[in-house]
Amino acid sequence: MDKQIEVQVAVGVTHRRCPESGRPQVLISRRAKDGVLGGYWEFPGGKLEPGESAETCVVRELREELGVEVRPTKAMEPIEHTYNHAHVVLRPFYCEHVGGEPAALEVDDWTWCDVARLSEYSFPPANALLLERVVRECLDE
Repeated sequence: MDKQIEVQVAVGVTHRRCPESGRPQVLISRRAKDGVLGGYWEFPGGKLEPGESAETCVVRELREELGVEVRPTKAMEPIEHTYNHAHVVLRPFYCEHVGGEPAALEVDDWTWCDVARLSEYSFPPANALLLERVVRECLDE
């Protein structure tokens, strides 16, 4: 195994109610096929820049990747996962969508997904615990 690096990632779980059904939805995006973990779906976010807070990072990343403005409203417990190439620390936040219509600026695709249907999408292994939390907490609202 190559030397691992630690990657700090801020993740935005941006949620809303479906206008038609009233069911909870979350904004997810698909990673570029030619990148690390390419083709997987994920909650948008990215690597923290030096000196940047996780809250600032998640706002910046959602703006850069999808052109949306969000406001972090609740920090979730960090999640750690070790891949062959890196040790990843996910720093997830529930976020409120405050502006902009999503667009695939730096991702292959995006969708507002009914929380109950998240299991139909392929996410990276590091997201397993986060998916469980989001489904449980959003459906218990």
